[in-house]
Amino acid sequence: MQSCQKFVLIASPRTGSQALNRHLNQYDGMVLHGEIFNPSFVGLRHDYHEKIDLPRDRVDLRDVEPEQFIARIFDDQSARFIGFHIFPDQTRAAILPVLEDESVKKLWLSGIRSRPSSRCSKRKHPEYGQSMPPTGSQPTAPERRCIST
Repeated sequence: MQSCQKFVLIASPRTGSQALNRHLNQYDGMVLHGEIFNPSFVGLRHDYHEKIDLPRDRVDLRDVEPEQFIARIFDDQSARFIGFHIFPDQTRAAILPVLEDESVKKLWLSGIRSRPSSRCSKRKHPEYGQSMPPTGSQPTAPERRCIST
């Protein structure tokens, strides 16, 4: 039996966590479940709902014994790396022991935004036609600049 590294991906919304999830799940031996404690669904990896006999919409079954649910997720003999994804607002008492367990690695994914793109100015640069930040504001990172279309 091979050893398995357990981990938790803790991410804020809009940080690219779903893209990271899809990318990591392409590797053999890697199992990264989605939002397992989403209030609306059980976010297991697509091929695991049947494997552990838990339909996506049965949050009631997950919530009866959440500690055992987590143990079932981590008890996958075929995986070399196994983890799940949570948002900070989905934390609950059941995952506190997981977060405190030093053998479970924690991956933090956070977004840094200087300002939401919806607040971009409508003023145009006189030469380039690009939107300019409002007067007196801090410049945005290049990937956050608004460009007129």
